[in-house]
Amino acid sequence: MAMGPQPENIQTWFLVFTEGAEDRWWKRWLRPGFRHAAIFGAAGPGGTVVVEAALGKLAVGLWHDWTPEQLAKHYRAENGAHIVRIITNNKYKAVRTIDTLLFPSCVSAIKCLTGIPFRAVTPFALYGEALLCYDGLDVTDDVIDLWAKQGVI
Repeated sequence: MAMGPQPENIQTWFLVFTEGAEDRWWKRWLRPGFRHAAIFGAAGPGGTVVVEAALGKLAVGLWHDWTPEQLAKHYRAENGAHIVRIITNNKYKAVRTIDTLLFPSCVSAIKCLTGIPFRAVTPFALYGEALLCYDGLDVTDDVIDLWAKQGVI
């Protein structure tokens, strides 16, 4: 049986930061616009794999015929999401950290998938750390326009 792309084979990840759909009492202490994080990456020519995790729930989906860049444009347009692109180049191995076991969250799921040893425990801290420490690209509307001009989207 052929397996799809494994997390360690995806070298470019897109981290998505949004308000989140679930209204939890403890989210009021998180920064607005950064109350949830998700991750997606290219699944070969077949589309883009999206992983959403939240407090013990895990959703994995495949967006057929969508490139990660197209999905980034969709998230920006529909949700006003903040997006960071990071390139791992297989430098990191998928890991399980102690916070994944103690408090499974959207942030800990991203740590596991990318293998990057993020110290962040909140989505906003993850956003900042991805930009500052791991050469993340802040995917703004200007970046999406540039991708459109270059024919990437």
